[in-house]
Amino acid sequence: MLTQPLAKQFPESALYVGHVGHRRHTPTTHSFRYPIFQAFVDLDRLDALCQVSPLVSRNRFNWASIHDSDYLPDRPESTLRARFQAAAREAGHTPPEGPVFLLANLRYLGFCFNPVAYYYAYDVTGQLALICAEITNTPLERTPSLLDGSSNDKDIL
Repeated sequence: MLTQPLAKQFPESALYVGHVGHRRHTPTTHSFRYPIFQAFVDLDRLDALCQVSPLVSRNRFNWASIHDSDYLPDRPESTLRARFQAAAREAGHTPPEGPVFLLANLRYLGFCFNPVAYYYAYDVTGQLALICAEITNTPLERTPSLLDGSSNDKDIL
């Protein structure tokens, strides 16, 4: 007999494709819309994901690479998951025990422009439990903002 509900299927790592746009009305009207893609990666499976192609690596130069130092870099914890959990605790949240996914730009040929990185943390039942948006306003200023994943406030993100 089951004592706990069966876990829902968690998302899988993937590339998300979309557009980014901006419109300004003053002092002159200006707008743009560009196609983008971002990686959605399971923080516990980064090394395995980087073995999918010789063009992708972790913490070393390649066509595409994920460098731990590009995400929550001001934290002393060694892994990205541990850094996320520490940031969650500092903000008064209990980090969920399920997988944590990162949606962000990777480095391409050594360069990375990442104005916002999103962390999606799930509990063991597969429910989204916590979201973190790591905002990078300047190269020296990073702000992690956390949101309870059960929030009904659709205007936050």
